[in-house]
Amino acid sequence: MKRIPSLDGLRAVSILLVVAGHWLSLHYQSDVAGAFANLGVRIFFVISGYLITTLLLKEHDATSTIRLREFYVRRAYRILPAAFVFMTTVCVLYWPQLRWYHMVLAVFYLTNFDYAHPWFLGHLWSLSVEEQFYFLWPGALKRWHRHRVAMLAGVIVFAPLYRVVCHFL
Repeated sequence: MKRIPSLDGLRAVSILLVVAGHWLSLHYQSDVAGAFANLGVRIFFVISGYLITTLLLKEHDATSTIRLREFYVRRAYRILPAAFVFMTTVCVLYWPQLRWYHMVLAVFYLTNFDYAHPWFLGHLWSLSVEEQFYFLWPGALKRWHRHRVAMLAGVIVFAPLYRVVCHFL
Protein backbone atom coordinates (compact mmCIF):
# COMPACT_ATOMS: atom_id res chain seq x y z
CA MET A 1 0.00 0.00 0.00
CA LYS A 2 1.30 3.43 -0.91
CA ARG A 3 1.73 6.10 1.73
CA ILE A 4 -1.19 8.45 2.11
CA PRO A 5 0.27 11.93 2.73
CA SER A 6 -2.93 13.30 4.27
CA LEU A 7 -2.90 10.50 6.83
CA ASP A 8 0.72 11.33 7.64
CA GLY A 9 -0.47 14.87 8.28
CA LEU A 10 -3.30 13.66 10.51
CA ARG A 11 -0.85 11.44 12.36
CA ALA A 12 1.39 14.46 12.95
CA VAL A 13 -1.60 16.46 14.24
CA SER A 14 -2.54 13.63 16.60
CA ILE A 15 1.00 13.43 17.96
CA LEU A 16 1.10 17.21 18.44
CA LEU A 17 -2.21 17.06 20.33
CA VAL A 18 -0.85 14.38 22.66
CA VAL A 19 2.40 16.27 23.24
CA ALA A 20 0.52 19.55 23.80
CA GLY A 21 -1.85 17.84 26.21
CA HIS A 22 0.97 16.38 28.24
CA TRP A 23 2.91 19.65 28.22
CA LEU A 24 -0.14 21.66 29.34
CA SER A 25 -0.88 19.11 32.03
CA LEU A 26 2.68 19.23 33.31
CA HIS A 27 3.00 23.02 33.34
CA TYR A 28 -0.52 24.28 34.02
CA GLN A 29 -2.50 21.47 35.68
CA SER A 30 -5.21 22.13 33.11
CA ASP A 31 -8.33 19.99 32.64
CA VAL A 32 -8.27 20.98 28.96
CA ALA A 33 -4.89 19.29 28.61
CA GLY A 34 -6.40 15.84 28.99
CA ALA A 35 -8.91 16.62 26.25
CA PHE A 36 -6.11 17.50 23.81
CA ALA A 37 -4.19 14.33 24.59
CA ASN A 38 -7.35 12.19 24.49
CA LEU A 39 -8.34 13.58 21.10
CA GLY A 40 -4.86 12.95 19.74
CA VAL A 41 -4.91 9.34 20.88
CA ARG A 42 -8.36 8.78 19.39
CA ILE A 43 -7.30 10.24 16.04
CA PHE A 44 -4.27 7.95 16.07
CA PHE A 45 -6.47 4.92 16.86
CA VAL A 46 -8.84 5.73 13.99
CA ILE A 47 -5.96 6.17 11.53
CA SER A 48 -4.38 2.92 12.68
CA GLY A 49 -7.66 1.01 12.44
CA TYR A 50 -8.30 2.40 8.97
CA LEU A 51 -4.83 1.47 7.71
CA ILE A 52 -4.89 -2.05 9.14
CA THR A 53 -8.41 -2.69 7.84
CA THR A 54 -7.44 -1.40 4.40
CA LEU A 55 -4.38 -3.69 4.31
CA LEU A 56 -6.41 -6.70 5.44
CA LEU A 57 -9.19 -6.06 2.89
CA LYS A 58 -6.65 -5.65 0.07
CA GLU A 59 -5.02 -8.92 1.09
CA HIS A 60 -8.43 -10.63 1.12
CA ASP A 61 -9.28 -9.21 -2.31
CA ALA A 62 -5.95 -10.46 -3.72
CA THR A 63 -5.82 -13.90 -2.07
CA SER A 64 -9.41 -14.61 -0.92
CA THR A 65 -8.11 -14.97 2.64
CA ILE A 66 -6.27 -13.14 5.39
CA ARG A 67 -3.06 -14.84 6.48
CA LEU A 68 -3.16 -14.25 10.23
CA ARG A 69 0.21 -15.83 10.93
CA GLU A 70 1.99 -13.48 8.53
CA PHE A 71 0.04 -10.52 9.91
CA TYR A 72 1.07 -11.28 13.49
CA VAL A 73 4.70 -11.93 12.52
CA ARG A 74 4.80 -8.51 10.81
CA ARG A 75 3.26 -6.90 13.92
CA ALA A 76 5.79 -8.64 16.16
CA TYR A 77 8.74 -7.42 14.10
CA ARG A 78 7.32 -3.92 14.13
CA ILE A 79 6.46 -3.50 17.82
CA LEU A 80 8.40 -6.02 19.92
CA PRO A 81 11.90 -4.54 19.57
CA ALA A 82 10.80 -1.10 20.81
CA ALA A 83 8.57 -2.61 23.51
CA PHE A 84 11.42 -4.83 24.68
CA VAL A 85 13.82 -1.88 24.95
CA PHE A 86 11.23 0.16 26.84
CA MET A 87 10.34 -2.63 29.29
CA THR A 88 13.98 -3.54 29.87
CA THR A 89 14.78 0.10 30.62
CA VAL A 90 11.82 0.33 33.00
CA CYS A 91 12.94 -2.85 34.78
CA VAL A 92 16.46 -1.52 35.24
CA LEU A 93 15.48 1.98 36.34
CA TYR A 94 12.43 1.23 38.48
CA TRP A 95 13.05 -2.28 39.78
CA PRO A 96 12.31 -1.42 43.45
CA GLN A 97 8.93 0.09 42.53
CA LEU A 98 7.81 -2.75 40.25
CA ARG A 99 5.47 -5.56 41.14
CA TRP A 100 5.59 -8.75 39.12
CA TYR A 101 1.97 -8.43 37.99
CA HIS A 102 2.55 -4.96 36.52
CA MET A 103 5.25 -6.33 34.25
CA VAL A 104 3.23 -9.43 33.34
CA LEU A 105 0.32 -7.23 32.31
CA ALA A 106 2.69 -4.95 30.38
CA VAL A 107 4.29 -7.89 28.53
CA PHE A 108 0.85 -9.19 27.50
CA TYR A 109 -0.41 -5.72 26.50
CA LEU A 110 -2.97 -5.52 29.28
CA THR A 111 -1.74 -2.35 30.99
CA ASN A 112 -5.03 -0.63 30.19
CA PHE A 113 -6.71 -3.06 32.63
CA ASP A 114 -4.12 -2.44 35.36
CA TYR A 115 -5.57 0.66 37.00
CA ALA A 116 -2.91 0.61 39.73
CA HIS A 117 0.08 0.52 37.36
CA PRO A 118 2.99 2.80 38.24
CA TRP A 119 3.21 6.04 36.29
CA PHE A 120 6.18 4.86 34.22
CA LEU A 121 4.10 2.03 32.74
CA GLY A 122 1.30 4.43 31.87
CA HIS A 123 2.82 4.97 28.44
CA LEU A 124 1.81 1.42 27.55
CA TRP A 125 -1.96 1.83 27.97
CA SER A 126 -2.55 3.10 24.42
CA LEU A 127 -0.22 0.47 22.99
CA SER A 128 -2.20 -2.16 24.91
CA VAL A 129 -5.48 -0.95 23.41
CA GLU A 130 -3.99 -0.95 19.93
CA GLU A 131 -2.48 -4.42 20.27
CA GLN A 132 -5.76 -5.81 21.60
CA PHE A 133 -7.45 -4.41 18.49
CA TYR A 134 -4.78 -6.03 16.32
CA PHE A 135 -5.27 -9.30 18.15
CA LEU A 136 -9.06 -9.39 17.68
CA TRP A 137 -9.90 -7.50 14.50
CA PRO A 138 -7.96 -9.47 11.83
CA GLY A 139 -9.44 -12.76 13.02
CA ALA A 140 -12.95 -11.30 13.13
CA LEU A 141 -12.52 -9.81 9.67
CA LYS A 142 -11.19 -13.09 8.30
CA ARG A 143 -13.97 -15.14 9.90
CA TRP A 144 -16.86 -12.83 9.03
CA HIS A 145 -15.53 -11.09 5.91
CA ARG A 146 -18.82 -11.32 4.07
CA HIS A 147 -20.51 -9.51 6.99
CA ARG A 148 -17.94 -6.70 7.17
CA VAL A 149 -20.47 -3.93 6.43
CA ALA A 150 -22.83 -5.20 9.13
CA MET A 151 -19.92 -5.41 11.60
CA LEU A 152 -18.90 -1.83 10.81
CA ALA A 153 -22.48 -0.61 11.18
CA GLY A 154 -22.76 -2.46 14.48
CA VAL A 155 -19.59 -0.87 15.81
CA ILE A 156 -20.70 2.59 14.71
CA VAL A 157 -24.09 2.18 16.40
CA PHE A 158 -23.14 0.30 19.57
CA ALA A 159 -19.74 1.77 20.46
CA PRO A 160 -21.18 5.13 21.62
CA LEU A 161 -23.91 3.33 23.58
CA TYR A 162 -21.32 1.06 25.20
CA ARG A 163 -19.25 4.11 26.16
CA VAL A 164 -22.24 5.77 27.83
CA VAL A 165 -23.11 2.59 29.74
CA CYS A 166 -19.49 2.20 30.91
CA HIS A 167 -19.46 5.84 32.03
CA PHE A 168 -22.39 5.27 34.37
CA LEU A 169 -21.21 1.94 35.79
